[in-house]
Amino acid sequence: ARIKEKTIYDVMCMSLFPLTNLPSTFFISVFNTRLMSEWVNSFINSTIHLQINDARLIPIVIPNEQQLNEIVTLAEAAITAKKAGLSTKEMDSALEQLIWTLYAIEVSH
Repeated sequence: ARIKEKTIYDVMCMSLFPLTNLPSTFFISVFNTRLMSEWVNSFINSTIHLQINDARLIPIVIPNEQQLNEIVTLAEAAITAKKAGLSTKEMDSALEQLIWTLYAIEVSH
């Protein structure tokens, strides 16, 4: 998942427009986790062709203010680093952990 720049949308391009005040970076952080990948693969659609109606079935846990700030701050830092050509491996791992914690799931290593 990625944030789209200003563009013209057509029916061939899946787009999701949240109906909440949560920032797009929060949703990007959730959708790009291993947790959501496994959830979608196991319970929603096991093909590579995720459709918008499939995406609507993804459970979204609403974070408290502290969780939201941590996730968004880290996601924005990762986006900035990625655009600068820097490694985001540590930030990606930290985001993954924050999302698993948000969903109250213990990460097994």
